[in-house]
Amino acid sequence: MLLSSGRGKAVASACPVCCESTKDLRSHMGVHILRAARGVPDDVVNPLTGPLPCGFCGESDNPDCALTLKNMTRGMRWETKCPRKEPFKYGSAMKGSNTRPCRNVPIVCKLCVHQGRDTDWRPAIWRYNLETHLDQQHPEYAHPGKPAGVLLPHDMYYDTLVLTAAEEKKAGVPARPEFTFIQGKENTPQATSSARTQKRKTDAQMFATATSSSKRARH
Repeated sequence: MLLSSGRGKAVASACPVCCESTKDLRSHMGVHILRAARGVPDDVVNPLTGPLPCGFCGESDNPDCALTLKNMTRGMRWETKCPRKEPFKYGSAMKGSNTRPCRNVPIVCKLCVHQGRDTDWRPAIWRYNLETHLDQQHPEYAHPGKPAGVLLPHDMYYDTLVLTAAEEKKAGVPARPEFTFIQGKENTPQATSSARTQKRKTDAQMFATATSSSKRARH
């Protein structure tokens, strides 16, 4: 992506996968990566073929595309030597928005062993590649694409794996069923809602039983 010298605005660049023009290559490429990860057909000129495509160029085996991430006082800072990289605000991209729901950003796998301090530079991966990373490096764990195995840590799922409905809709991929293979799932919103529903059913049954007993006693 280039910047206009007159206005400082982003100038569209061509996507290396579909050759279409885009002013936000990271979000645009995220759609291609998510479709490939979910096995959804994608009408492109250069299909993604590698297991861990770069979030800018789509290549999987280019060492220049390696990612590192650092936790700083003012937020996260990322680095890559990918020739197609474009600047973006990490905090905003991580949250997503109605107009740009893609949250494919560099993240650090919480299951990997990292040396040094939390504030040191660490190897990172693109968010939409995390399930493939789990299959390759932590195959014993379950994840939304493989709901069988060791339970995932609660924060690993909600902080890095779970996608929003807007992300899935933007990419044109079907929503997945509820994923329950999570450690401490009794604290998840889904589990809390389920518990409340069950409690209402139990209370209703107890009320019905008490009412029936009261009627029999009067007769």
